[in-house]
Amino acid sequence: MHPSYINSFLVFAAQKNTDVESFLTDKNKAIRLENASKSRTYLILDDGSGQILAYFSLSIKEVSLNQNNETKISKGLRKKLDGICKNSERVNAYLIGQIGKNDSVADNQINLSYILEEAYTIIDKANQLVGGRVIILECEKAEKLVALYQKNGFNILIDNPAERLITMYICVR
Repeated sequence: MHPSYINSFLVFAAQKNTDVESFLTDKNKAIRLENASKSRTYLILDDGSGQILAYFSLSIKEVSLNQNNETKISKGLRKKLDGICKNSERVNAYLIGQIGKNDSVADNQINLSYILEEAYTIIDKANQLVGGRVIILECEKAEKLVALYQKNGFNILIDNPAERLITMYICVR
């Protein structure tokens, strides 16, 4: 992330989700994670004004497949995610940790499909270098939000009743 964009974070608003907004604006969480090499945050900018239209962050995460889940993860799905073992208990995945659209930009036409395509482009490059089979994201258990991600190809992987978030996945293309 280029230091010249730090001031742009102050004009990023995500009215529907304050966590998404605060990731960029509150004490520079994105920059702290970037500097610690925990994640990379990518900005989608307006070509004319340079305003941040949207952003996403990427990382790697190990996912336990043996969590208290609403539905048991089948051996077939375990093998699909792992690539080798039908009894796999853990898989490494690319994590789309944050996705945000800037509500403070008038007539912002960016949509989830576009943001995901940008994320997939980066993941494809990483995949060519180091491999990987699955992309995950964690989202709130809101019906409309889950349906939106499902419309974009994600499936529910882990829905632990005791947790606020569910884990959704899609296989790397």
